[in-house]
Amino acid sequence: MALLWAWCGWGAAVLLGQGAPQLTAISTNRAQPGALITITGLNFLNPPLTAVTFNFTPATVESIRSLGLGYHQISVRVPLGATIGPVFVENAMGQTQTPWNFQLPPVVQRFARNGAFNEADKVRGAPGDSVALTGSNFLDANDPNYRVGVFFDGIRAGLDTVTEGSVSVVVPPGAMTGPITVTNNAGATVTSGYFYLAPWVTAFTPRARVGETLTLSGRSFRAVSSVSFGSVVTTNLTVVSNTVMTVVVPPGAPLAAPLTLESPGGRFISVSNFVLMPRITGFSPSNGAAGTLVTLNGSGLSSVTQVTFGGIPATPVSVTATQVTVKVPFGAGTGPVTVSGSFGSDESQTLYHAPPQLTAINPGLVKVGETLTVSGTNLLGASAVLFGTNRLPAKVLTVVDNRRITAQVPEGASSGWVWVVTPGGEAFGGPISVQGPVPVISGFSPALGAVGTDVRIVGVDLALPAVVRFSGVAASVVSATTNGLLARVPAGAVSGRITVETSSGAAVSAQDFLVGSTADFDVSIASSAEPVVTGAEFRLTLKARNSGPLPATNVTGSLTLPSPAEFLGATLGDGGSFQTGPAGVGFVVGTLPAKSEWTALVRVRIPVEAISRFEWVASTLTPDVDLTDNRAAVSVTAVPLRLELTGFGDDLWVLSWSSLATEVELQESTLDAPRQWRSVNGTPLNDGVRFQWSFSATNSGRLFRLRSR
Repeated sequence: MALLWAWCGWGAAVLLGQGAPQLTAISTNRAQPGALITITGLNFLNPPLTAVTFNFTPATVESIRSLGLGYHQISVRVPLGATIGPVFVENAMGQTQTPWNFQLPPVVQRFARNGAFNEADKVRGAPGDSVALTGSNFLDANDPNYRVGVFFDGIRAGLDTVTEGSVSVVVPPGAMTGPITVTNNAGATVTSGYFYLAPWVTAFTPRARVGETLTLSGRSFRAVSSVSFGSVVTTNLTVVSNTVMTVVVPPGAPLAAPLTLESPGGRFISVSNFVLMPRITGFSPSNGAAGTLVTLNGSGLSSVTQVTFGGIPATPVSVTATQVTVKVPFGAGTGPVTVSGSFGSDESQTLYHAPPQLTAINPGLVKVGETLTVSGTNLLGASAVLFGTNRLPAKVLTVVDNRRITAQVPEGASSGWVWVVTPGGEAFGGPISVQGPVPVISGFSPALGAVGTDVRIVGVDLALPAVVRFSGVAASVVSATTNGLLARVPAGAVSGRITVETSSGAAVSAQDFLVGSTADFDVSIASSAEPVVTGAEFRLTLKARNSGPLPATNVTGSLTLPSPAEFLGATLGDGGSFQTGPAGVGFVVGTLPAKSEWTALVRVRIPVEAISRFEWVASTLTPDVDLTDNRAAVSVTAVPLRLELTGFGDDLWVLSWSSLATEVELQESTLDAPRQWRSVNGTPLNDGVRFQWSFSATNSGRLFRLRSR
């Protein structure tokens, strides 16, 4: 806090040197006990100070420092127990004091309601009661601006009388249970104990079940110790704030009764009753047919007038607060049990299971691994679906709802009845017919062969009797093993799928079996133009074909490039790779399946006038029925490009050049140097033999040339 007071020469003039202490400044005129303040003045060291007191309560000087010219400043700790009064500074030559009182926060030593007869009554009351607080620092008679305030849970109380050591107040309207707060100019203090007022409930949850939580709104809940539901007391409560609390409805709570709150401030009894709703905690037995006597256990059951089983109502046989007995009505199905009456209803957490009934099983003809649907009633909670006379259980089942179950036919299931097992009993339906296991082909070897080749077919359930077909042509079965068959490729068979037919079904191979012993492999080569312009790019199309029936394996080839032809690049349409060499370009194609074709586009040019013969040769490791068509060649003539000028009459000139030159353009320039070449305006005509471009003879003084685009 900034310096609040400064003075010089109280009484006599300020003197330097020895003498009684003189005060010139103090850092504040109010503080909490334990606070450190500073006091400035003269004669603090010569002679030294012997005492500093706050209204005669000794304080500790923690440090002293010189300010020059005989002035010193001391740091003093405000002592505990100090009361409102002057600050005294003393040495051997005398003492001096502040001309005003040093103020401290109020101290409350005790409080009590006026007129109380015992200790309990002293700390409780109601709005309008008079309460006396004793302690200190309630009044500073020297300070006309001094104010003291008393608050009950934040509500200011009216003051009756105030002295330095006591204050008498009136409990204000709206006051609630809690500590009393007293404030003055120096601070505030809060009593360690509560002043209690009677609790008051303004609203509460009107209906609930045992174990559920009620919310109460009101005031002075802070010290509530118990809540009674009629005569049943519970301490299972939570005080959220002075205005909100919750309480758990206890076992044994009556059907309807007021709530009673107890606290040191008094008792509150609600005007309206709390109503206990019914609750089902269990029932026995948990299953049975119509007419079965069922006992329901719970709380708040005295008001129950009806019980329903899966939506079918029944009238109770007997009713008490904790138990209801009732007979299962005709038509009752599996489902929760519900009780209802004038005070509410409740539904059981578990199901009552009626005996199951099956109405349909679809499909009636199934195979192992397939899923069927069981339809009926009272199917919830089903634990098993059993198949055939050996009652083999399904390993996968799903209870869709109370009327439907899906189940997967297990391995080893036999034809016959289907049983469903539920907590309500067993039921059967059907019968169904289970087909044998369906054959499966997982592979065969070899992958190809001529007529008469023995082929081993492997898979699942391929046992005899079985019919094996190659592309639909029946084959003879040489032998059978536990997981396959050995069949011979029949005459007339062509490449295609293998099928195996048994009484349980048919299996088809995932790949074709290739019938034959050779591949019909051939090549071709073609040029994109003939003739071509010298230096212009053209393309050679290389093809390799396999007509089958076997795949052509390890296909490689080479393109011979005669001098002066130049290789510019290649594009492979169906994979593979190429590499250039001194004599031409080599290609690696790989395997070429039956009835497939491989293509490459090779870009070349012939820089001078010449006739060049290009040869394309390819081969395969698969035996080939005709090797003569594994070689092909094409000759290409390269002719020079000439730009010719022809005059027609006096005003028309025509420039022409070979139509083979599709990759060039006609440019023009003036005679000025340096030449400024640009494309001519317009598009030259092409008659299939030559390009032609016409211009007027009046446009003289121009040069023309052909340039690659």
